[in-house]
Amino acid sequence: MALSRPNLNHWGKEHSETNVLMVKESTNLVVLDMCYSSLETFWKGTKPLKLLKLVDLSHSHGLVSGILDFSLVPNLEKLVLKYCINLVEVHESIRVLQRLILLDLKGCRNLRKLPTGIHQLKSLEKLILSGCSKLHDESPAYHLDNMEPPTLAQVKLKE
Repeated sequence: MALSRPNLNHWGKEHSETNVLMVKESTNLVVLDMCYSSLETFWKGTKPLKLLKLVDLSHSHGLVSGILDFSLVPNLEKLVLKYCINLVEVHESIRVLQRLILLDLKGCRNLRKLPTGIHQLKSLEKLILSGCSKLHDESPAYHLDNMEPPTLAQVKLKE
């Protein structure tokens, strides 16, 4: 009799024993909630997670490089990275997320740039950038045609 794989649909920080997230046990993952984790790198060695809809890494202060390959999570709808205070950039591969509706970067005070392809995300409804004090004003986020101005959170620009 063959053993079946775990049918996990929610993954929390109790599953991570290291500072590099490697999800290999379940491809049925829908929610990844790793708030306050000590992660530094994300997705290293991970299998594609086609059912994943929500990733919340809020307050993961060790996260510097962010998510390395968004093509592994093609159906992601919500990405919450608020108060990842050491996050410097969002990876360019985010432009493959054609179902992303929320990108919350609130309080990412060391965030310096957003990917050039972010304006191609037609489904993006809410981009929260308040507290991103080092974000350069030439960032492509300021050219998002599909968002109403009140939805784009206020950003303190570097002077």
